[in-house]
Amino acid sequence: MKQEVILVLDCGATNVRAIAVNRQGKIVARASTPNASDIAMENNTWHQWSLDAI
Repeated sequence: MKQEVILVLDCGATNVRAIAVNRQGKIVARASTPNASDIAMENNTWHQWSLDAI
């Protein structure tokens, strides 16, 4: 079954999430996975992520 959706991506400090929303605003699918970050060498208040790990 073909359905038009908008895919929303959220790459946060602790998780990467994807949510598919249909035209009526209903969430039709969602997924998440843990995401570990490292402290950036340039500034110890920044977080950085390895794109290979994501």
